[in-house]
This record gives sequence, structure tokens and C-alpha cells, in this order.
Amino acid sequence: MQIPKLKRINICSELELDVWLERNTSQEDSVMVVTHTNTSHQKFVSREQVGQLLVKHGWKAGSRYNIGSDLLGHVITKIGT
Repeated sequence: MQIPKLKRINICSELELDVWLERNTSQEDSVMVVTHTNTSHQKFVSREQVGQLLVKHGWKAGSRYNIGSDLLGHVITKIGT
């Protein structure tokens, strides 16, 4: 499966994702949020945490893609766009 060419947002913490989603409420295009998959990595954010924040800010999750060996790309879209 080919990874879509979307703007990538590298997330280092749950707080950073929360702030980005809040600040980008007018975002019309889908983007790819990139998180670490290694639970022991200091920048790890779980899929559950990502999902909860998406719901909180009115976003929806699409497909997920493995990017390299320890990164996961979550395609997200603002609900209503």
C-alpha cells in the first residue's frame, strides 16, 4: 500500500498534539500525524491517546501507515470539511 503524500506533523507528546489540533481547527486538508511506535521511546504517543484527542477536537482518523521501523502515520481529517 502506497503512503499518501500529505503534510506530515511530527508529534513528540500528547500535549503537543492537543495544542496542534486546537490551533488548526480551520484546517481543510487531511494531514498525517506521525508518532513513535516504540513504547519506551520518550516521544511515544499511543493510538488511543491520538484517538481521544481527535474526538475532543472534532477530527476523525483515517488509515494508518508504518513509516520506517518505528514511526506510525495517522491520516486525520477535520470533521465537516
